[in-house]
Amino acid sequence: MDMENIEANQYPNKGRQVGIDLAKCLAIIFMIIMHTLMFFDADEHSTFYQIYDLIFGSILAAPVFMTAMGVGLAYSSKSNPKKIIFRGINIFIIAFILNVVRVIPKFIIAGVEKDSELLFISVFYNSICGDILVFAGLALILFGLLKLAKLKDYMILLIAVIFSLLVTFIPVFVTNNVILNFLSGLFFPTMYGKDVNMVFPIMSWFIFPAFGYWFANQLKKTNKPNLFYLITGLIGAVIGVTGFILEEYLTFGFVGITTEMAFYGMKIYDAIFCLGTTLALFALCHFISKISPLKLQQGYVSMSNSLNLNYIIHYLIVNYISIPLTYYYGVIPLYAMLLVAVGIIIISTTLSILLKRYIKKKVNEDPHSLWRFINAA
Repeated sequence: MDMENIEANQYPNKGRQVGIDLAKCLAIIFMIIMHTLMFFDADEHSTFYQIYDLIFGSILAAPVFMTAMGVGLAYSSKSNPKKIIFRGINIFIIAFILNVVRVIPKFIIAGVEKDSELLFISVFYNSICGDILVFAGLALILFGLLKLAKLKDYMILLIAVIFSLLVTFIPVFVTNNVILNFLSGLFFPTMYGKDVNMVFPIMSWFIFPAFGYWFANQLKKTNKPNLFYLITGLIGAVIGVTGFILEEYLTFGFVGITTEMAFYGMKIYDAIFCLGTTLALFALCHFISKISPLKLQQGYVSMSNSLNLNYIIHYLIVNYISIPLTYYYGVIPLYAMLLVAVGIIIISTTLSILLKRYIKKKVNEDPHSLWRFINAA
């Protein structure tokens, strides 16, 4: 029996999971709407904002995005550890280039107004702060190193669980040094004085891609994917709903406390219930994808393939139109913000898909060109 037949028997479900593509699409859409509300200074105390922020902007956004990243690693044909590390380094670098480019409007406004505080925020905070792409880069580098060490998927998940347990029981690190806050905030929950100037530290959030990687390896082994998704989706829904109710009722976790540190410095009980809701969403998206027309399925795949570019493009658009508008004209009505968000979703998705195709074309023409660096992300 040749290797292809052996692999086919071992992994009968190794084909593209269009449902996961759809889940990634929903995650980026939820993020774009959330970022639009944030950057256009929507009323944080309104009922709509609080509900959207908690459910769609938090629970169904970053955790889904990161778990799907782990699924993608398991299903990717580019699973060589060195290629994963190379991709992680590329994303990490691109994330900081994005940080620098996106603060230019604030930098200009700070210069015109001679606002030293805004200048400080622009240069020393926004340009070096963490971001979901920074996390993605670090997570891929760590994945590559662990795979170089030939660790199995369950061992990688165990390490992630240990990380999550450590940040659950170890006190938050506090510093008044900007650089130390940035460096420590990449890895574990950190406070800059009384402020939270870090997002997605690796020890709090690595559990999501690690679980996604383990989950995908189990998914690949099943010859009954519909039943697999149904069972894991129902289990996930029970865990997710139960966790949400407990945190709300007993006032603990990021649902009960609703602070930046509670979310970004996520504890293991938060991660478990978010993984539950992610599994439920994966199952729902799987069954939706099964009844979706072929053209729509192809749309999910195209949007999923250009997800990182979509994130970069939408972030730049939101920054470049929201900062000057809110600075000079104040807050616009909520309905206008939502219309802007829809427009950004359409524009950034279209541009990212077209740019992804262009980059692939350039890489095919010259595999050693600079486009290879961008394509790896």
